[in-house]
Amino acid sequence: MARAVLIAVADRARWFCRLGTTLTGEDHRAARAYLVALGQPELEVRLAADAASAEAIMRDPGWDTRWWVREEAERKRLTGRVSRTHGLRATLEALSAATEGHTENSFRQAMAAPALAPGGEALARAAAGALLMALHGQALARLGGCEESHLFMRKYALFSLGRWPLGVAGGALHLF
Repeated sequence: MARAVLIAVADRARWFCRLGTTLTGEDHRAARAYLVALGQPELEVRLAADAASAEAIMRDPGWDTRWWVREEAERKRLTGRVSRTHGLRATLEALSAATEGHTENSFRQAMAAPALAPGGEALARAAAGALLMALHGQALARLGGCEESHLFMRKYALFSLGRWPLGVAGGALHLF
């Protein structure tokens, strides 16, 4: 499988650079596009203004798992489709190549983000893990020939804006 199918993640990307800052029109548009792709356009978009708020949202007992279930079902569906086309081994190798080298970089950038500092290493690891899942999803969508409107492309776009989509709780998608 040609690696050219995958778009390389720009080393210049400044992951987590806008955590906790006021949401812009671009943030709202990107979040709205993600919610439409997710099939939950009725949800609000809210800001988690600091590390304590982000942690509280992630620990919220009212956390809505429908978005996670939807993403995992899509990940499974796309992996199956791409694997049938290119073979499982080639698919896994391409997905590994898409995130290779980003594990340490994403953690380093998360640790350097001032908004994450109060949460310490655990919060930085959670942020880096979420970014790696978004990188994986974006690569899978590209391998599957998906449009820019695909769920995983839309989620990746939120990270590209320097945000961290924390999940859904209380009828809203929370962005840090």
